[in-house]
Amino acid sequence: MNSSYQLLSNTLNIIGEWDWTGGKVLRNDFILQDIAAGDMNKKWNPDGDQAWMDEVAAFNFTAINGAFNGIWSYDYEGISRANMAINTLNNPDITDTGLDAATKDRLLGEAYFLRAFYYFDLLNHFGGVPLLTEPLEDFSAAYEVSNRASEEEVIALIENDLETAVGLLPMQKYSSNAEPWRVSIGAAKGMQAKVDLFQENWEMSLAHIEELQAWNFIL
Repeated sequence: MNSSYQLLSNTLNIIGEWDWTGGKVLRNDFILQDIAAGDMNKKWNPDGDQAWMDEVAAFNFTAINGAFNGIWSYDYEGISRANMAINTLNNPDITDTGLDAATKDRLLGEAYFLRAFYYFDLLNHFGGVPLLTEPLEDFSAAYEVSNRASEEEVIALIENDLETAVGLLPMQKYSSNAEPWRVSIGAAKGMQAKVDLFQENWEMSLAHIEELQAWNFIL
């Protein structure tokens, strides 16, 4: 890979790889959802370029298809970073850095939300997946804990992380007025509603929505 592509990949995605075949150039949500559903077509279809996208559209693919490899890699990279953040921020020694309690709670809330977000994405694409909740030192450590959990166990982690995030994020429209794109308590509450909706927990989903609507400062 030449230097210009390396620079672009490092700023384009969190994996830092310009790997089209492996599906790592960008998130593949639209391929596994829109293209697979038939409500979107690849612009250059068919011409042989990125044939793995055509395979998804035709429901003719294998586990090594770039769409699956890419979304798996993206989500677990995000989970890995969230785990490192949670582990670091929960370390009692963090107070020695001068980080104030409010900022620590906000950052923790963001990390718990993001871990829930990535696991929800994995759940919807793969069902039960390995639950990694601690930073891993090496491949051997990853191998030891990489056992497929049940869908119920994944849902339980997602719900717990979102509940934790709601309890940590500041009760205001933007978590940070200087950086309004950061995870907010409204995003976490909305995610709770979506998770319950997907689980057909209609009453709980509606309760989350009504609670969100009651927070007039967020709307």
